[in-house]
Order: sequence, then structure tokens, then C-alpha cells
Amino acid sequence: MKNLRVLSFILVFTLGWASTSMAQTLNLSSCADYLDTVRRRADDLQSQADDLRRKARDAADAAMKADTAQQELQSKQDNADSRKRAYELCRQFPEVYDVFRDGCSSEGRRLRDAQNEVNQAKEELADSISSLKDALGAALSEKKATDSVVNTVNTAMKNAQETCQSSSEPRPPIKGVSLSNQRMCTTVQNARRSLGVETAMNLCKQYLPEAECAACTAAP
Repeated sequence: MKNLRVLSFILVFTLGWASTSMAQTLNLSSCADYLDTVRRRADDLQSQADDLRRKARDAADAAMKADTAQQELQSKQDNADSRKRAYELCRQFPEVYDVFRDGCSSEGRRLRDAQNEVNQAKEELADSISSLKDALGAALSEKKATDSVVNTVNTAMKNAQETCQSSSEPRPPIKGVSLSNQRMCTTVQNARRSLGVETAMNLCKQYLPEAECAACTAAP
């Protein structure tokens, strides 16, 4: 019977040792997996940031074109207003302003041409504003996508930090157990989970002092 108990404890000890080592290996493996996830998410973020920069540049270019179109419209409108005043003066004082002596038809033609240019400039400004709205919408959408990737990077970093820290931080020693018996105490704890407190305690007392066995089986 004693040999059977010894054999059982050896088996539990071996399994406990293996499970402890395996847990450490799994933690390190999980740490590596999370760090690889961080790397991949960082690559995604870099690509997303490049896309956002392109969209921002497109929006800036569209804004500059809209501003140029607005200035061009103002210039065309000023010219049309000038041509209108010239036409009105020609009609009011033809003896002075009708230089071509054609009944002010030349001034009228210049006014119509100027007004057509204003209408064309208005259309170009409308198109520029529409393009600007589209570019701003695309940039905003890209910004939201970038924020989403940033969140995934932050989550991956948090998971990696927690997992890697738990893998690297040593387990605190069990109070009431000598340093030389800490590893054995961990095995006793594994045995307690598998066989119950009483059986683990009885087996433990064959190798460790009873006080230390009590500390091992009582520790969380």
C-alpha cells in the first residue's frame, strides 16, 4: 500500500511538474502570439495611416481648387460688372462711349461674353465644391477606419503586455514553506486539485514537514 501511495505521488509529482512547465511554455507561446499580433496590427496601422495621408492630401488639393475657382468667379464677376457699366454708359452717352459707332453692339457683345464667363465660373466652382465634399467625406471615412485600427493595436498591446508580464513575473513564494521546497509545494497544490486536500496532505507528509504540507494545501 505504501509503495502504491509513493507511486501515486510520483505520478502526481511528474504530472504536476509537467503541467507547471507546460503552463509556463503556453504563457510564453501566448506572449509570442500576442506580440506577433501587435506587429501585424502595427503594419495594418502603417498602411492605414498612408491611406489617410493620401485622402487628406486629396482633400487639401480639392480645397485649394475650390478656393481658386471662387477667386476666379470673383474676377469674372468684377469683369462682368465693369462691362455692364461700360455698356450702360455707352447707351446713355453714345457720343462719348460708342467708340465703334455701332449702336453700342460691341459693348453689348463684350457684356454677354463676360456674363457667359461668370456662368461658366459658377459651374466650375460648384463642381469644385462637390469634389471637395467628396474628398472630405473620403478623408473622414478613412479617419474612422484609422481610429478602428488604432483601437485594435491598443487592444493587442494591452493583451501582449498582460500576457508577457504574467509569463515573465515569478510566482510569489508560498508562506511557511522553505525556498528549497517551493517547487515541491507547487506539485502538492496540483495534487490537491486532482486528488483532494486529504490525499495530497498524506502524500506530502512523506516528503515534507507537516507544517509545510499544511501551508501547501492551504495556499490558493
